[in-house]
Order: sequence, then C-alpha cells, then structure tokens
Amino acid sequence: MNGLKQLLRPFAQGGRNVYQRYFGEVGYISRRFHYAKTASREQAEIALRQRAAARNSGRASPLARTIAAGLERDGYFQSDLSSLGLSSEVVDYCRKLADPVIGMSLEQVQAKRAGRGKTYWLDLYQDVAETRTPIAELIAARDVIDVCSLYFGQAPFVHECSLYFTPPGAAFLPHEMQGSQNWHLDNDRPRRVKLFMLPYGADEEAGATMFLPKPDSDLGKYRSFPGYFDDKQFAQFGLDPAKIVRFTGAPGAVLFFDTSRLFHCGSRTRSKSRVVLNIDLSPVTSYLPYVQLAHGPLRRPRFAALNGDLLN
Repeated sequence: MNGLKQLLRPFAQGGRNVYQRYFGEVGYISRRFHYAKTASREQAEIALRQRAAARNSGRASPLARTIAAGLERDGYFQSDLSSLGLSSEVVDYCRKLADPVIGMSLEQVQAKRAGRGKTYWLDLYQDVAETRTPIAELIAARDVIDVCSLYFGQAPFVHECSLYFTPPGAAFLPHEMQGSQNWHLDNDRPRRVKLFMLPYGADEEAGATMFLPKPDSDLGKYRSFPGYFDDKQFAQFGLDPAKIVRFTGAPGAVLFFDTSRLFHCGSRTRSKSRVVLNIDLSPVTSYLPYVQLAHGPLRRPRFAALNGDLLN
C-alpha cells in the first residue's frame, strides 16, 4: 500500500500539468508491477545504495551543495573545470578524439550518418572500448557524484555519455531536420542531471546550447507535448525569449542542468563547428523496471564498471 501511495502522490499533489511532469514515471508503472518479483534483490541492493548516498551527502562539500541548490532552484548551474577543482586532462582527451573530424563539413557528416536518424552530428565516444578514461574520471569525481546524490536523494547512474561533434551550418537545416536542435524536454524520467563540457569552447557562431530556467519552463505552455517545437511555436506558446539562457564559454566550460525540467535545444552551429561532452546522470531507481533485461542499461558492458564504482 505504501508503494502505491508513493506512485500516486505526484498526482494528488499536482495540477492539470502533473501528467506531463511525471510522464516518465507513468510510463514505468506497468513495468514496475510486471518486474516486482524478479527485481526484489536489485531493489534491496538499491535501497542500500540510497542509504549510502544519503550518508555521503552529509559529507558533501560546500561547492557540491551550492550546485545542487542551483539545480533545485533554477534547474541549472554554470561553471568551469578549474573552478570545480576538476582536472583539465579531460579537455585534452576529448580533443584527441575530435581532432580527426574537426574539419568535416555538414555534407560529410550527413553522408556518414545516412540512414541513422539525426544526421547533423557524430558521437565520437560511442565506439570507445576502454573504460578507464579521463571522461570516466570526470564522472566519478567526488563533487559530481555528491551533486547528483543531493539533487536526486539517491545514488546517480550513468545513462549515457557522448562526445558530440556538430559541423558548421546545422542552424540552416529545415526545422523538420533539426530534431533536438528544436525545443523539447527529455520526458523519459522526471529528473536527471546532464553535465556538458566544452573542450574547445564555443561562441554564438559555434551554436549555444539554449534553455529556459526552471521557473520559466512552464509545462502549461507545452502544447506540443511530448514532442519538439520550433522558435515560431516557442513564441506562439507564450514563452518569453528574454528568459533564454545561452551556454557558451572558454575551453573547459561546464554546465549542470536538468533537461527533464528545462525546455532546451541543442547546438545550432553557424560558421563554426562545435564539440560538447554530454554526460547523462539519472536516479538509479529510474532503472528498476529494466534490471532483468539482458540489454537494459544495467547490463551495458560499456558502463558496467563505471556504474559499479558509482553504486558501491
């Protein structure tokens, strides 16, 4: 009964937009019941990890608490590797991966990505087999984990990690081809932290990541839910362009933001290319329905060792 109350609590507390806010949770309800028996051992393990995360959050640094408070209040926090006390080795590592493609044109990228959905970027990290990389070390940094533990109230889990290269000219694609470069929410779970880092830096010509702060991401105006909407619809929906935050910066610039709660859109490159490290961290309980699936996130060999480190 307590479990049922927990599932229904958001609906009792919310309003007419509560379904939109908790879309991810609603989508998981039937699967949670389906896997209730087989997931019992994993649930017990996760409960232990949650308690460990709570203990660790009590020792979180003032910086981690400041970032987590910014996420709770505004939905985002901007900084840089140096200010966070994090190693710049990850910048050099990302550049090493990106240097071979940095001069590619949009047409070359589209040809390489033909038939695979979004054709305006390359993921330069997806084929990296090694697990102990500077990127993994960034993810496992104490303050990064503590930020997520404080914000989630439980241990974080690596859902995805990509190093995206977008060539010049993506801003001039037709809207129907821009995909995530149009406005949207990541609706598959109610809360997450994405950590973006710019290894080469980025200015407006390289395409700013744009988003609305949490107080201005009004779900009541999300008329195209759960899909994308373009700049024209942005205005039609009554959203305020003056409130848009544009993430650019020098090499090593960092952005923490909750893309499940903030309207955002990806890089619209103009005369310059852009490279961004995208780390997607989520509450570990987001994955309870999938723990028995052979190809689910908990079984991904690529992240198994890293997630094992985070969750133990």
